[in-house]
Amino acid sequence: MLAALLYYLPHSTLISAALFLLAGRIAAVRGESGDGLVRAAPMPGRGWLSAAFLLLAVAVSGLPPLSGFLGKLMLLSAAPATAAGYVLWVVFIVSGFVAALGLARAASTLFWERDAAALPATATAGQAGALALALALGFVPALVLGAAPLSAYARATAEQLAAQQPYLRSVLPAGAAAVAREVRP
Repeated sequence: MLAALLYYLPHSTLISAALFLLAGRIAAVRGESGDGLVRAAPMPGRGWLSAAFLLLAVAVSGLPPLSGFLGKLMLLSAAPATAAGYVLWVVFIVSGFVAALGLARAASTLFWERDAAALPATATAGQAGALALALALGFVPALVLGAAPLSAYARATAEQLAAQQPYLRSVLPAGAAAVAREVRP
């Protein structure tokens, strides 16, 4: 389970960062509507922004074929066959569904619903924001293509964290039988 969590950590960090960059980019080009989930005039450049939103929504929801699905699959396969494990299954599946539903609703409001009375939005966002977002989007396929080495590294890290004896041998002086512990009243 620890290896699965260590695999999922870079995915969730990088995808969340990309979503924040995308939200900033959308707010910058929406004009007066900013980052509010309200109907607005059509955005300039909404084609690539909506494609980026779709890619990140699929990744954060844990849908195949992206790394979020691989991370959730690793977590679910590591869940014990007990009542607690079955609760984890339900939580992971329902959370993915709720995330997909919420992001689909947000995408509908941002990219398809129009307010005819709103002033047209103008592209005022700088190119640095677009470059940062493009770089962050590059991590989505990189996490999928690097899934095997990343999961192997996470597994090796989890094994090292679980192995206490090698650490104790390297830290304690040779020949030390036991560590004296402080006794508190």
